[in-house]
Amino acid sequence: MSGGLVAVWGAIGGGKTGLLLEVAAALRDRGLAVGGVVQPRVFAEGALVGYALLDVGSGARRPFASRSDRQERPRWDFDAGGWGWAAERIRASLAADQVTVVDELGLLEARGAGHLPALRASPHRGALLLGVRGDARDALGLLLGGFAAEVQVSEGAARVLGAVLPLLGERGGAHGTSPISGPGAPAAG
Repeated sequence: MSGGLVAVWGAIGGGKTGLLLEVAAALRDRGLAVGGVVQPRVFAEGALVGYALLDVGSGARRPFASRSDRQERPRWDFDAGGWGWAAERIRASLAADQVTVVDELGLLEARGAGHLPALRASPHRGALLLGVRGDARDALGLLLGGFAAEVQVSEGAARVLGAVLPLLGERGGAHGTSPISGPGAPAAG
């Protein structure tokens, strides 16, 4: 179901996380409840060394991925506990918040893994604002049943807000729930 899904898409390192955090702050300034998780980059001595998980609602943060020495893919070592930590926060936000932010959806999610199971397992009551890698955008759109809007990072925060706010108005703050559908999604009930 495409009902309330807004994809903010761009390349790796293209500014999706920063833009999502900017939009989340603007939505909170409007009095909306915003939660979910983003994956900010972690640098050491100017070099990208990993990614963290950041709870958009509380500001809690934890390590998530570190660069591996492998030459083949995957080139990142993920903290297995991080997936569960993120899933808990995604599910809680989907159940309680008007806007749930999830970053980053990429090739893992396009294969049905990563953050996708948490998104699919829980009905949502508002808008979903998703950070989507450009190289996985089409596949994720199919898996999630389409996006209500797709905004390229370069279009900026005003364009993202312009895509999200009407979704919330149409749903009147959305007290109903809408499960994410698409091929392979869990059956309702």
